[in-house]
Amino acid sequence: MMKLIRRLAETLVLVLICLLILIQGWQLAAQSLLGQEFPFLFGYAQIRVLSGSMEPSFYAGDRLVLKQCDSYNRGDIITYEVDGTYVTHRIIDTIAEGFVTKGDANTIEDPDAVKEDQIAGKVVFVIPEVINSIILPLTAVVLIIVLFSCSERQRGVWRDGGEENAG
Repeated sequence: MMKLIRRLAETLVLVLICLLILIQGWQLAAQSLLGQEFPFLFGYAQIRVLSGSMEPSFYAGDRLVLKQCDSYNRGDIITYEVDGTYVTHRIIDTIAEGFVTKGDANTIEDPDAVKEDQIAGKVVFVIPEVINSIILPLTAVVLIIVLFSCSERQRGVWRDGGEENAG
């Protein structure tokens, strides 16, 4: 029973690592080859926060997961493009010209209304920087351990003439 649980845990970790690698690979390829600023995969993308204008909701260095939506409402935190720069602020009002936005840490509204075609997506999840700094090295260590474990297991199977002869 313990072997089954261990094997399931190893498989789950391997699947998660492969998924993370595929997502990162897709993002790098889409950014460099396709020129996409925010490569969306299944309607989601991730970005890194560069300023403190939304503190305490999130901080510089945090990662945000964006989702493309059909509509946006007051209270939504959106990422939008202004003159080639991306800004992530909260919608505080809707007017005829678009959305009025403001950073949570800012004292005044943003100067121009945001139109829907400027919006990259809505923030649906925040990954704090501290978790990022743990996950990336941990992912590399776990990947090495899993690959080493798999190669050792394969060597044992080959050495013993196949799994059916083992044991």
